[in-house]
Amino acid sequence: MNKILKGALLVLIGATLMLSCKEDDSCKISPNLAGINEDQLKIDTDSIDSFLTQEGITAIKDPSGLRYVIHEQGSGGKPVLCDWVTVKYVGTLHDGREFDSSKGEKVNFRLNGLILGWQVGFSSFNTGTKATLYVPSQMAYGPNARAGSIIGANENLIFEVELLGAF
Repeated sequence: MNKILKGALLVLIGATLMLSCKEDDSCKISPNLAGINEDQLKIDTDSIDSFLTQEGITAIKDPSGLRYVIHEQGSGGKPVLCDWVTVKYVGTLHDGREFDSSKGEKVNFRLNGLILGWQVGFSSFNTGTKATLYVPSQMAYGPNARAGSIIGANENLIFEVELLGAF
């Protein structure tokens, strides 16, 4: 009897902890865009918009500065910032050079630990969505060049992404 009560108590505590993140107000807050250099963001978005026009791409313009194209609309729920997301992705520069990839594998990330461009994008997408994100430098790595990477200072980035799940 004692083992059964302990097991039931552990299940109840685990369920409460799992649900508490969903009920936590911090999970419902939009990505924190404070601290973005507005002058650089304007330069970034002008550059991205010019690139999109040159390439004949019609993108959704998020008020944050993020631009994205949905290739396949998902039908699942939208993740909140405290969720873990399961994704596949490829990251490139505007010239097409790849700097990062999940190599076709599913990977998990805590959404609120990712660059702002991903936070804004994924929190706008339903699970199952396939999209291209055009991320201004101010929503990526800003003035910081990435050591050991081809990402330079104030580099705008492109990500082909698939949101496979959120938990």
